[in-house]
Amino acid sequence: MMKKLMIIFFLASFVGCQMTNQQESYTLKGNLEGATDQWVYLQDRISGQMVTIDSAFIEEQTFTMTGFQESPEMFYLSFEEIAGRFPVFLENTEITITFNVEDPSGYNVAGSSSHDIYTESNKVREPYNERLRAIQQEMISAEVTRDEDLMEDLNEKAMAAEQELRKKTEAFLTNHSNQSVGAFIAMRTLTHGLDYDEMKEVLNIFDPSLAGTRYYDDLSERVDKLEKVAVGNPAIDFTSVTPAGEELSLSDFRGKYVLINFWASWCPYCREENPHLVSTYNTLQTNNFEILSVSLDREKEAWIKGIEDDQMPWPQISDLKGWNNDAADLYVIRSIPQNVLISPDGTIIDRNLGHVELEARLRQLLENPA
Repeated sequence: MMKKLMIIFFLASFVGCQMTNQQESYTLKGNLEGATDQWVYLQDRISGQMVTIDSAFIEEQTFTMTGFQESPEMFYLSFEEIAGRFPVFLENTEITITFNVEDPSGYNVAGSSSHDIYTESNKVREPYNERLRAIQQEMISAEVTRDEDLMEDLNEKAMAAEQELRKKTEAFLTNHSNQSVGAFIAMRTLTHGLDYDEMKEVLNIFDPSLAGTRYYDDLSERVDKLEKVAVGNPAIDFTSVTPAGEELSLSDFRGKYVLINFWASWCPYCREENPHLVSTYNTLQTNNFEILSVSLDREKEAWIKGIEDDQMPWPQISDLKGWNNDAADLYVIRSIPQNVLISPDGTIIDRNLGHVELEARLRQLLENPA
């Protein structure tokens, strides 16, 4: 059965965990050719939001920041008058970032061994990502012409390319299994849509001595949470609010097959998937099947507009907490779109079905009830 291709590109980041030879603090220096006097901000990504943790004023095209890291972690530099954010792995060394304002994407980071590994990983992965981007463009054209045979062929090629990329990434991480940078890249590139057993395999790549570092602990926490919502376990109930302000719970649909659909109006992959869900819903809607969409939006107006634009007729709920959505946390949703299929007795029976596989699975269930 053909699975929906979900291509998500992340920047991979890396951290070294050897603390014995490190300094007691880091110094981050910037040499920015062509930069005017302006502020630069050091930011951390926390629960999907960029949070400023330090700042400096650029004078004579230079700036300096200092601080301390328990273990190497990824941060981002943001400038008042320079577009984009620039990732840099901080560890307790002297680090220099250099670039020309005319070509900021060609920036260079020196002095951070973790950032060196980060750069190396990107180079290893890029040929495979480039191939996947090309296949994705072909798939878009095939969808326009509704060439089902070509779409299936391209999907098989994409799945093969994704598998190659995964193997290459895992091999790379095996060589960095005692560094928290490896846990970061795994978290960003290998964990989308994984079930409990698959996530546990990813965690087992890394040395347990990394316990206590940010990214290893995040992987470990995901494994623990996924065990509770693994296929075969009872679905955990949750309650949220509809656009009209009414409370609605998963348990309100007991007795039906329910597809929990995690999405957001700002997510392009979700918006691409929604028409397929609408088609499946209109084709298979019965008294025994329902979709419950849980949005990871923060803005109510954008959420409601997304529902209306995509003409989704089924129940919709959100607590408008973005990535801090309570239901998403329960079901370990760290990327979207994702879905969870629940049986009438409240048991989790599948996760992350593409629209073709979902429709086939539902036909089987609805036409041949146990």
